[in-house]
Amino acid sequence: MNTKLIILFCVVLSFLCSTICYSQEGWHVVRKADWECNFLSVFFLPDGKTGWAVGSNGTIIHTKDGGISWTPQSSGTNDRLFSAYFLDKNHGWAVGDWGLVIHTSDGGETWLPQSTDTWNTLISVCFSDSNNGWIASSSYILRTTNGGDSWYSHPVGSYGTFSSVCFSDSNNGWAVGYEGAVIHTNNGGVSWSLQDSGTPNSLTSVFFIDSVNGWAVGESGTVIHTENGGISWSSQDIIWGGMFETVYFTDLNNGWIVQNGGIVYRTTDGGNSWSMQPTPTSFWLYSVFFSDVYNGWAVGEYGTILHTEDGGEIWSSQTNGSGAPLKSVFFVDESNGWAVGGYGTVIHSEDGGLSWTKQNSGMDGYSYSLESVHFSDANNGWAVGWSFAGIMHTTNGGLSWYQQDQETTSSLYDLYDVCFYDDKEGWAVGESGTILHTDNGGTLWTLQTSNTGDHLYGVHFSDKENGWAVGQNGIVIHTNNGGNSWTVQQSETDQVIRSVYFVDVNHGWAVGDQGTIITTTNGGNSWSSQNSGTSLSLYDLCFINTNVGWAVGGNLWKNENIILNTTDGGSTWVVQSSSSSNPLYSVFFMDDKNGWAVGEYGTVLKTITGGITSVDNNDQTRFNIPNEIMLLQNYPNPFNPVTIIEYQLPKDSNVTLRIFNITGELIKTLIEEQQTAGYFKVKWDGSDKYGNYVAGGLYIYQLKAGNFSKLNKMLLIR
Repeated sequence: MNTKLIILFCVVLSFLCSTICYSQEGWHVVRKADWECNFLSVFFLPDGKTGWAVGSNGTIIHTKDGGISWTPQSSGTNDRLFSAYFLDKNHGWAVGDWGLVIHTSDGGETWLPQSTDTWNTLISVCFSDSNNGWIASSSYILRTTNGGDSWYSHPVGSYGTFSSVCFSDSNNGWAVGYEGAVIHTNNGGVSWSLQDSGTPNSLTSVFFIDSVNGWAVGESGTVIHTENGGISWSSQDIIWGGMFETVYFTDLNNGWIVQNGGIVYRTTDGGNSWSMQPTPTSFWLYSVFFSDVYNGWAVGEYGTILHTEDGGEIWSSQTNGSGAPLKSVFFVDESNGWAVGGYGTVIHSEDGGLSWTKQNSGMDGYSYSLESVHFSDANNGWAVGWSFAGIMHTTNGGLSWYQQDQETTSSLYDLYDVCFYDDKEGWAVGESGTILHTDNGGTLWTLQTSNTGDHLYGVHFSDKENGWAVGQNGIVIHTNNGGNSWTVQQSETDQVIRSVYFVDVNHGWAVGDQGTIITTTNGGNSWSSQNSGTSLSLYDLCFINTNVGWAVGGNLWKNENIILNTTDGGSTWVVQSSSSSNPLYSVFFMDDKNGWAVGEYGTVLKTITGGITSVDNNDQTRFNIPNEIMLLQNYPNPFNPVTIIEYQLPKDSNVTLRIFNITGELIKTLIEEQQTAGYFKVKWDGSDKYGNYVAGGLYIYQLKAGNFSKLNKMLLIR
């Protein structure tokens, strides 16, 4: 066949495939990280092939080939897992939030919970053999002598929270934690004694290679070492500071430490000297493990997994590295768009968001975050952020970015949003009521007087003169002269307002925390609340006319998101479904069909149907029946004396809603009945099952509906 015909055929086939593959209704993920979690611990067997990593959202992954490929395992929980330990290829344990211990006897094919009778966070687990194991927690150490069938707490004094435990054999163990605490046992944890660490800094990790030689690391670059089992500890200085997360040694000489910024340190002389090793990431690293002096792994936030085969001289990534959160998205047409986010991330698409390429913002580091992006055309764009990010500008579609000058007498302002009316007139808002303005495309930015000291998170102009900014404490300010003067408007809410959008000089909306939506039809002279149907935080919104709009948000700690749509100006808001649960921070629509949303773990969602699916057109969604079961955070929280608990059911279910204290004792059953699908709000007045008011403190509420079960915590203040 003719070569040109072959090329033409391939191009047409590629186009057809992408068109067919994306001829879908609703919202669909077009970009995501390999693993949508923060990995907090990694563990390998001595063979250097068999390993596990655990982290947030109950994530457990497993490899049999040294990390070349990883497969997920079902942990049976959505809670964070802080630590994992395996004795062999079959028997292992993982620990996490709410006193969670899970155990496997088949290499992780199945994980089963073990009872601990505690709600405390469990941070570190260690076993010496198939029977004897220990867990570090707040205020005490948990111990088992039967493989975890039963766990017993051992009070160890008022030394605070323990973050790491390590045993060199079944008798000798150490735990470290708050304000330099080091405790030691020589009888398997039956009794513990305090050792003098010589540092007031909190310690995060401890490791012993035998009963006498050990190291511990912690905050402010702390490294301490003992050669006599902890009878005495001495400091080993590293020039660079920071929060050291984990220390690991393979022998008396070779050891590694990981910390924030993707930094790895190595020693070859037992810690007398340390050198920094380059890595391909700036993400925070939480755990490091070596199977021998050459083969090692480091894991961290946003699904990061690094691997070395030469002791760390060269580290390579075993994931795509695209997990940094995306905070803002903007398109100039149906093809060309940009998104920005954490670690100075800038990505660009030329095919409507189906594929993305990373651009160099010049700010690749954990100290930088870009919060907002705006383009006036395919070439000229601006991005703003915090921690020295300032205002970045490009004149070539993002191929290169440079920092623009701000009128300031001190350091750069932390900025959270930017808006341009055309390629000349623009505004940026940020901390402590900061408003910056330019009339020359950003060649010079000057301060405007906002008349507020509240942080401002959103700004929008409907024309060259009329603009609004929103922020803390329900603040809304307005200008009708391009920002020469700003006046406060009454928003009728004290919630944080995250974003504001106007379609003309009169019609506008703003969204914020606890599902807040407010609207105005007179330019903000008066604002009224709309019912969002959710208590999740709403971070952004976009309207294409006075009727049709979207709002997005979520909860990072619960890994929940929400997409709301209205076709009547917000009188009713309907939940739209997506194939991602990651919190969403920004939404942008070109018209009533083509839209994008971005969020946590580098997620990008795309729709070509306005987010609507066939299901959205049936009677169920029209009557606002939820698409998934969900237990929301109570509000207010903390509270006194009354709080509201919300949940939603996609189908009729047998429901129980109970309150427990921190020790697991049942306080009160609020609901125990068959309920129809829908949205529910239940009030708790702080009383127990006898009608007596309980003391202030931390309480747990649990929703059970069919096979669904979830716990949330709340704080009662008396």
